[in-house]
Amino acid sequence: MGASSTADSGFLEATWSHALRIWWAWFWRWLLFTAGGVIVLNIPILGLSLLAGGSAQASRYVSTIVSFLLTVAAHVYTLWNILDKDFSDFSLRILEVTSTETASSGSDFTAPTLRQAIRVWWAWLWRDTLFSVAISFPVGFILAFFGAALGTPEGTAILLINVVNLGIAVGVWIYVIKVILRKHYKGFRIVLVGK
Repeated sequence: MGASSTADSGFLEATWSHALRIWWAWFWRWLLFTAGGVIVLNIPILGLSLLAGGSAQASRYVSTIVSFLLTVAAHVYTLWNILDKDFSDFSLRILEVTSTETASSGSDFTAPTLRQAIRVWWAWLWRDTLFSVAISFPVGFILAFFGAALGTPEGTAILLINVVNLGIAVGVWIYVIKVILRKHYKGFRIVLVGK
């Protein structure tokens, strides 16, 4: 699949194909975990709140906070689970390195820790957010401007902007995965090991 080995380390260099496959492994797990969790947690929360005489608006606030926290937890948890995943032609591994060590294919791999998963998730999150906003706002503005100039109905323009922004979000997510696979974290790095 176009995987090339880096000359000095013996590990595979991250390609778009690797990033896409890692994104898909992360995305579908995260989506199922989040959707299931939101449904399972929010129905009882809303029901108990309304039965206890709470307001519908307060229930929505609680539901929103729970959904947000669940989404973050699902991102970290699903990433943690794929940081040691075997794909058909490569494996994702955590390699512990010290500042004086250079990574080599003979080095020892370790099981990913929650702390490492959080650090990788944070590296992904801020880059993904920054790049997505930097691309989506100008593109959305341009689409809205041309939509208005061409007399496109508001609902159609909003749908078009949302579909384009979804494509941008997915593309940025995959790109940022490729970036974070090349990053050297303090004490470890993520490596792709060929089979």
